[in-house]
Amino acid sequence: MKKINFNKLMKQSKDSLSNFKSLILPNNKIQIDPRISFLESFKTLRTNVQLSDVDKQLKTIAITSSEPLEGKATVIKQLANAMSLSGSKVLILDCDLRKPKLHKVFGLDNNIGFTNVLLDNLELNEVYNTVNGMDNLKVITSGPVHQDPFILLNSNEARSLINSLKDKFDIILINTPPVGVVTDAEVLSTYVDGIILVVSYGETKVDTAIKCKSLLKKVNAPILGVVFNKVPSEDIKYDSYYFGQE
Repeated sequence: MKKINFNKLMKQSKDSLSNFKSLILPNNKIQIDPRISFLESFKTLRTNVQLSDVDKQLKTIAITSSEPLEGKATVIKQLANAMSLSGSKVLILDCDLRKPKLHKVFGLDNNIGFTNVLLDNLELNEVYNTVNGMDNLKVITSGPVHQDPFILLNSNEARSLINSLKDKFDIILINTPPVGVVTDAEVLSTYVDGIILVVSYGETKVDTAIKCKSLLKKVNAPILGVVFNKVPSEDIKYDSYYFGQE
């Protein structure tokens, strides 16, 4: 199976490239200037997210991928940073209850977190983590790994908890396991306002990305768009982010 490699794709005809993009991505595209900084690119992503659905307020956004190691944690951290710098009160919630890693990105302990609120009746203020230099950002880690994450995430308690967080934050970014590996992201996508799929430049298989989009569509997931991660700077001028409704 082929891998997404835009160096090769850009050599193809416009028609072929359009057909490829239409299989995986929403129609609207945003061109990113390769001269802008890493941080500026996430400010652009922030704006694209905010404008991706003007008909409703986006409060809860799940970030997923097709496979492990596609850079979800980096995207979540930098997008949260860009949103908090704009004055938004942001929460990062780690709902990867199988192989949680987001706490490591922020240098946090994971002794207590999301699972403890659901199972042990801990209060939210007991599991909030602050991040140095990010005054408007809080993090809730996953907490101890649960033996059956699907049942926990599909519970009324999880839905109610995430819904209650909307009153406390302007935006909630939710980390999920990869779509192509387990069904947890599909469950979460049924009660969030939007979902973003992260794919890795030169690594993600085309067939895998297409399958993941199809799985999300089957549960009527509100797909906001796709982020191409790990794009070499010389190729960012081609389309790195795609956002908009199909």
